[in-house]
Amino acid sequence: MLEQQKVKLEDKLAVYDKYRSLWRAVVLQALLDIKTSSNDNIAIVNKSRAITWIDLDKKDFLDVCQRAELSPRKIYETKVRLLEKQKTL
Repeated sequence: MLEQQKVKLEDKLAVYDKYRSLWRAVVLQALLDIKTSSNDNIAIVNKSRAITWIDLDKKDFLDVCQRAELSPRKIYETKVRLLEKQKTL
């Protein structure tokens, strides 16, 4: 009985880890979109959307960070640093 519960818990944790990884990938992609210097129209649109989305007042952004177990403030600060770095290039 205990062994079955342990297996079920491990299965749930594995699923949880996959979802967390998915949400982390969403945040990572947004940061990569911000970092791009491509002049491709799609890249420009994605960059603009990512810049707008990573905002401490956006519920959607905060929800994703919570699911990804990431600090929204640190992600926002990373966005600001990436944009500042691009200004100096």
